[in-house]
Amino acid sequence: MILCGLYEIFENIWRANADFLSSAAVMATVAEQPLADLLSVSRASKAGAGKRSRLAIVGMGLVGRRHAAAINQISSVEICAVVDADDAITAQVANAGFESGNDLCAMINATRPDGVILSTPTNLHMSQALACIESGIPVLIEKPIAHDLAAAQSIVRKSDALGVPVMVGHHRRFNPIIQKAKDVLTQGLIGKIRVVDAKCWFAKPNDYFETAPWRKINGAGPVSINLVHDIDLLRFLCGEIIEVRAMMAPSTRGHDVEDVAVAIFRFENGALGTVSVSDNAVSPWSWEVTSGEYPIYPFTGQSAYQIGGSRGALSVPDLKIWQHEGEPDWWSSIDSATLSVAMADPLVNQIKHFAAVIQGEAKPLVSGYEGLCTLAVIDAMREAAKTGRAICPADLIAVDKTAAEENMRFTAKARAHVKADSAWTNQAP
Repeated sequence: MILCGLYEIFENIWRANADFLSSAAVMATVAEQPLADLLSVSRASKAGAGKRSRLAIVGMGLVGRRHAAAINQISSVEICAVVDADDAITAQVANAGFESGNDLCAMINATRPDGVILSTPTNLHMSQALACIESGIPVLIEKPIAHDLAAAQSIVRKSDALGVPVMVGHHRRFNPIIQKAKDVLTQGLIGKIRVVDAKCWFAKPNDYFETAPWRKINGAGPVSINLVHDIDLLRFLCGEIIEVRAMMAPSTRGHDVEDVAVAIFRFENGALGTVSVSDNAVSPWSWEVTSGEYPIYPFTGQSAYQIGGSRGALSVPDLKIWQHEGEPDWWSSIDSATLSVAMADPLVNQIKHFAAVIQGEAKPLVSGYEGLCTLAVIDAMREAAKTGRAICPADLIAVDKTAAEENMRFTAKARAHVKADSAWTNQAP
């Protein structure tokens, strides 16, 4: 009987997650799929469908391909153009019957897409984002929002001034696991948050650096490349980070970057937290290997984040809640329960949300200002590690929060008729 019950539980879990697993498998193989086939699928799958938002992708590397694969799964959006610096890629795009070229501004003038996705190197984000904003076109920028705070603030200010929405590709916020965790914390199921611990530990192989030597250069360490996602999730789940202390250690591989960093955070709600990252430590504790979001990584079944509250604790992404049956008592056993959630591909959810933003039906869950605040925490870590002082991320930002939040919500044409957004009601702290 017990075995039968366990079988039924696992069968239900499998059925609940079957669509997600299928979608994830598709996303994992997009790098191997010929570009023409990937784009042709997009066009063929939308034949005969109703009005759709027309999206242009700038940068058709791995991330750009993953966005294309996500678009293929959504009937309300379609790819209309691709911009890439590689002539071989633009030739493949043109052969597939899509508008293509090397010049973003020329593409905007020729195609007038409803929205643009920037999946280009970070140092290009500011100039490309400004080109889109100045043309009145909403833009989804891959994380981080820009290569430095000055560039990020330029994007936010221009978006604010012209009322053109900016989204930043911190796609993990769109993962149902994170949405569920946010609900748990918002509802106070573990009481007031008091302590947070986050780990981002993994071992990058040597060829990771040899195939892309820029990854050895200062500024390209795991804090900027990897931890920025985790910082964004901590801000989303636990509230604003108002004070940072940090230490970093140089690469043991001899590169000009750190390979381990540790920080202590003070959150606005009074909670304290620790976060650590290393790309040279073998472990089962990182979002990549604990969330199941990417099938290419071996799943470990562990957790990456622990959040402790006055009435219980929550681990993420396994969504396990720990609580005493009655009042907290260290002499009595503490019980655990694992929350269930129907999985869905966060990249697909992100594109759906971007389409709603374009139509004026939603404000960005991860606005340009949110991307700026996350980047400010990263910069605060670096400054704290360099100086040995406590750094307030807000002191590094010279953008008015209220104006940014109010004016970056919708396109000008949508302001007159704003619909309630029922799909994504959770707002960043």
